[in-house]
Amino acid sequence: MPVPTIGHQPATDPTGVRGASPAKAIGRAAAAAVGLTIAWAVLAGATEHHFAYASLLVGLALARVLTSTPARRAWFPPLAAALAFGVGWCGDVLGVGLDLNWRYDVPLAVVAHRFGELFDNVSGAHSFMDYLFFVLAAVCAAALTAGRQATGADPSARAPRAEQRASDACPDLSATRQP
Repeated sequence: MPVPTIGHQPATDPTGVRGASPAKAIGRAAAAAVGLTIAWAVLAGATEHHFAYASLLVGLALARVLTSTPARRAWFPPLAAALAFGVGWCGDVLGVGLDLNWRYDVPLAVVAHRFGELFDNVSGAHSFMDYLFFVLAAVCAAALTAGRQATGADPSARAPRAEQRASDACPDLSATRQP
């Protein structure tokens, strides 16, 4: 008879968390990041503004999407951070490219050909506060992803009210007992 060792994993995982494939979560997160980047670019291009403070909402959305499946991996929080930072940064760059096309009739082929220069110019034009919001979005996305992975709970869900918790924990002693 084999002796169980420390760290022995059961042959079957009743929760299915350890065996869950991360491909679905990564695919959803990548699709969400692309969609959010496009939305950011269209909004930035149409308004000629960038909305760095909205990157915090992007971080929250990406954390929710990344942990929407039962797959849990140690590298999900850094992935969420990188995606959250990238959405804001790339959204601004693409937004300026769209603005050049829409407002100044610069052909998209020229914008694509000069994309390196556009990227450098937009990156240099970001202020300290822009970078601060991008980094905060990355930190929030990583922290929310790690928290949801550790607890398995949705941090934005409301806890039950105190009356509900008390009634669940303590039986009503005034109720009549039946034999």
